[in-house]
Amino acid sequence: MAVVLQPAGPGDAPALAEIQVAAWLRAYQDVLDPLELAERADVEARRTAWEAALATPEEGEATLVARLGARPVGLCVLRERGSEPDLPGVPELRALHVHPVAQGAGVGGALHDEALRRLAAGGAVEATLRVFAANWAARRFWAGRGWSQDADAPALESGGAATERWRRALRSTTR
Repeated sequence: MAVVLQPAGPGDAPALAEIQVAAWLRAYQDVLDPLELAERADVEARRTAWEAALATPEEGEATLVARLGARPVGLCVLRERGSEPDLPGVPELRALHVHPVAQGAGVGGALHDEALRRLAAGGAVEATLRVFAANWAARRFWAGRGWSQDADAPALESGGAATERWRRALRSTTR
């Protein structure tokens, strides 16, 4: 079954919340404090947040949803202007999550590649992302797709765990 990628719309909020929470519970169980994870993994709170984010997206922000058949199974959020203060104007992959039932089916790779294609088409020459330092599966995923840890960037705390900044050069699709 082929992965279909589409811009997320307001009606996708419940599915995005389910995907995000299921992915967090699987990926962060050994990374975040259990109380922190339980607080983040509130599906209703995530749904409300997704409804707001999709109804009024930040300027330059796009959310993609991946579907296998009719079922939403993955999401990716990218920003044309990232949040790293020392890299103004450098875009970022803000989030990429795949529901555990679809992990290993190429969903994450498809979302990743489409996000980078979109950023490069917009003229970006590099991108950043943040990953939990203790999330070894995510670090392998990113490294396998050409990302590398930015040793010059400070670690930041999120939910009581350290995050690292990773960077990747993009190939421009404009001539």
